[in-house]
Amino acid sequence: MYAATNVSEFGASEESSISHAESIYTVILASGTEDGGKRATLALSMACTALSMNLTTHLFLVGAGSIWAYQGHADCIQVDGFPALDELLGSFVDLGGNLAVCSTCNQSLCHANGSQEKTFTRRPGVQIQGMATAIAHLMQGRAVTF
Repeated sequence: MYAATNVSEFGASEESSISHAESIYTVILASGTEDGGKRATLALSMACTALSMNLTTHLFLVGAGSIWAYQGHADCIQVDGFPALDELLGSFVDLGGNLAVCSTCNQSLCHANGSQEKTFTRRPGVQIQGMATAIAHLMQGRAVTF
């Protein structure tokens, strides 16, 4: 499992003065397989780190990034120096992160590149959420996009 054992590993103090609004963190992942999973790996690493810092963390998969919501697509993807992408996705959910796929992208298969012949099975722990939910999370804290 990927998680920091101590917040001070990342240069933050043990006693954080993070306000409530700043303790909610949203990662928007709009990148798919086009870069071999590098941006997805960075996004998931950041999201898992935020969870290890006791930040409420939401990961919103949209556009090409919605591919990561489905089983089998993160298999065998590992960027040097990072845990495998499939492991990061599992850790994010296991650590209590909110993993969601855009409701429109889920229905229209934004990630399918025109081919809808293959059956897609959502990963365990993936919720379907609309843009309004993503905006509500964004209004409550900080965000980063990959």
